Parts: sequence; C-alpha cells; structure tokens
Amino acid sequence: MTQDNDSAYRAEYDRLWSQAVTTLTAAARLEHDRYGTVDFADFLAAALRATAANLGDPHTLTAGRPGSLESVALSELLHGAVGLNSTMFDLAQYRTEPIQVTLNVAELVMGEEGAPGAPKSYDDAVYEAGDDDLATEISHQYVEAYSAYAERFTAAVQAEAEKYPGVSDLVTVIVDANIIAAGTMDGPGLENPSEGDSEPLVWHFWSTARESIGMPVVPQAMSSTGFHRGCFSWFLRQPRVRCHCLRSTLGEPRTAAGIQSPNAIVAGCTSRSISTSRP
Repeated sequence: MTQDNDSAYRAEYDRLWSQAVTTLTAAARLEHDRYGTVDFADFLAAALRATAANLGDPHTLTAGRPGSLESVALSELLHGAVGLNSTMFDLAQYRTEPIQVTLNVAELVMGEEGAPGAPKSYDDAVYEAGDDDLATEISHQYVEAYSAYAERFTAAVQAEAEKYPGVSDLVTVIVDANIIAAGTMDGPGLENPSEGDSEPLVWHFWSTARESIGMPVVPQAMSSTGFHRGCFSWFLRQPRVRCHCLRSTLGEPRTAAGIQSPNAIVAGCTSRSISTSRP
C-alpha cells in the first residue's frame, strides 16, 4: 500500500469510526417515555446481524484478525444474534442492502471462448468473417443474441431467488449487453462475479443462472470475401445497458457513415429502468 493509499484508508477509517461512535452513543442514550432506557445490547446485536447479512457471511466481520480476543467475543455475540447454523439464505431476511447480481455478457463469452458450446467473441467473429458485406449482419446477430441471453439470465436468477421466501424482492440483476467487453469512455465495463471473491449469495445466483441457461447462441454468418477489421472500429463504443427486472426497453438508433450501428438494435434489456452510456 502506497503512502497516499495508506493516508486515504486512515482518513476513511477515522471518518467511519467517528460516525459509528456518534450513532452508537445516540442509540445508547435513547429512552422510551414508558419503558425507559433502550435495550442497547439488543440494538447492537441486531445492527451486527444486519451487517453480517449485508456481507453474506458472519465470518467476514472477524476476517481482519481472526482468533483475537475481540474477534472471539464478537463471534459469540454474532452466534447469539444469527444462530450457529444459519445459512446465507436465512441471513438474507435481515439485509438492508439489495443483492446485486451482475452480468457482462461479452466478458463471459471471452472468458469461455474455446470451451464446448461457447461462441466466438464478437471481435474474432468479425475478424474471421472475411466479408465487408457481412459486417451489419454479424453485429445484428451478436446484439440480438446477447440481449436474448440477458433476458434468459435475468429470468433464471429470479426463478432461483423465488425458491427462498423473502429473497426475491432483494435481488437486482444488472446487465451489460454490450457486444464489446471493453468499457466505455466513462469507465470500465461491468464485471462478472467470481467464486471466492464475490459475496456468496451473489455467486450462488450468478453461477446457478449460468449453469441453467448455458452460453449465448450466435448464428454463424456465411462469408465469401476478405474482411478488414478496421472497418468496424466505429462499432467499438456502444451503450452499457443496466437491467433490473423483466421489462423490455429498446435503444435509440444511431448511425455512422450512413450505416446503422449495433446501438440501433440494443433490445430486450430486462430492466425497470435502463441507462445507456454513449460516446
């Protein structure tokens, strides 16, 4: 950690510590007109339970220094609040944050390229097409396939969430259906979760949906003449699509050099609200 990063961490640590002390002190001073002083132990236990639920695993709260006296005492308090054998689904009912399941379709395809049943990435499909006339057809195929995959993925996540009472209302699916894996000028693209690094509930819903629906299916275009990859440089910046449910929204058309861009057919976004980042 550099000195600048260390200073930023220390400043944020001090800010949060001060905020927590202020909040806890105010809670400890809270009094009810009829019942008197607040049950602060219950207040603190419930707050820690909700925190553990937001993180998806009670052990996360003691991961910074496991085995210390403070961690042992905190673990005992958490066990009293959440129980010894609570699952991540049991904990979910105490969450105060949504469960955000993210999907970057192009990143998924690139990561699985070469595996059985996985399509080529859009870049490779364009490069290997060998025909300028197939440019628009290829882009249409990939945009439609990725948008359809986003719909199926969202439906699969929601179907899995509905198996657990009270969980489905907490789940939000955010999808980047851009056919290029790279981010836009506004920032990096959406990242897919990974086992061990992501919240357990997020990984459960993501991996279950991925296993359920497989990979995107992209029809193969026929090619006949040589193709120059540079002809598609104007395709490389497209809107990032954020999806939250099962409603469908169409993107607005854009043109470049008189040719319809893939942005014109970004469709099937499974979202209550959709936002696009454009160049």
